[in-house]
Amino acid sequence: MRGNRTVHTPQAVINGRRHAIGSDERAISIAVKTSGDLPVDVNAHMTNDSLTVDVGDGRTPGMMATIWLVLFDRARQITIRRGENRGRKITYHNVVRRMQTIDMWKGKAASYEMPKGELMKSGARGCAILIQGRDANGHPGPIVGATYLGQTAGN
Repeated sequence: MRGNRTVHTPQAVINGRRHAIGSDERAISIAVKTSGDLPVDVNAHMTNDSLTVDVGDGRTPGMMATIWLVLFDRARQITIRRGENRGRKITYHNVVRRMQTIDMWKGKAASYEMPKGELMKSGARGCAILIQGRDANGHPGPIVGATYLGQTAGN
């Protein structure tokens, strides 16, 4: 989503603009505090058969962005098979299971609906909605709106 050539494990990406090594709590805290508010309001709610996402008007006229559905597990325990932690069990948090595009957002308030079955296929326990802008070259840019449901229905 960001176009970086390097990835840190674990890694935290704040608003699609800044990144920090995931174990560096101080760096993450500073990045969150200095990243500013997101300019696009996003709300999501689950019903018995669907996920509805409401995106507000943008503060930047003519802005185009991708609406992402991110399915994740709140916690997942993994047995490490190689390296310095070989044989240890480590619990990772907010592990992304699947990402998919919901639609393109064109800067105006809109509502989007997805069948709940799409969420259930992955077995994920939570979902987030990200609105990701584009940079001047049309490449993935900053996150301009976001929300999450801590638990998908039925889990």
